[in-house]
Amino acid sequence: MKISDDNGRPTVSVDVESIDHATNWERNSEALRRQCPVAWSTEHGGHWIVSSYRDVVRIAQDDANFTTAKTFDPEPLHVEGGTA
Repeated sequence: MKISDDNGRPTVSVDVESIDHATNWERNSEALRRQCPVAWSTEHGGHWIVSSYRDVVRIAQDDANFTTAKTFDPEPLHVEGGTA
């Protein structure tokens, strides 16, 4: 697991389908909780990782500010299928 700062947001590379994650998930989870409890993962198309229980509960109860819906990111514009 690598932790960096990408455009002002904590960024991690956590592949939950990897052998490394399967064997080191406890150590990696502890490192995330300690170093950056909320981070952007670049794996599997990108997603947020929230690693502390308190933050998970707070986010789950705050649907005015947090959503599971995919949102449009204009940078970079990527078109799949059809014509551009």
